[in-house]
Amino acid sequence: VKSEFSKYQSVLAHVKSENVINFIRKLRDEGKVNGIYGTIEELCSFDSKYATAIESAVGGRLNYVVVENLDVARELVDIL
Repeated sequence: VKSEFSKYQSVLAHVKSENVINFIRKLRDEGKVNGIYGTIEELCSFDSKYATAIESAVGGRLNYVVVENLDVARELVDIL
């Protein structure tokens, strides 16, 4: 599973993350793909006074997309 995840991760790394994230949100919001929970940033809440520290600590990982399972991840990669 780890090697498969790495393969999918490298595919996504070549696409501009902002466009991908917006596209994935659209798929979720329109109900075209079930099992998309959202980005880490959407799912976590924290006081805005800690925003700089959190963004520095986790960097781009705030844009990671959380899905229900590996099948949903595969479906998204196939669509992309």
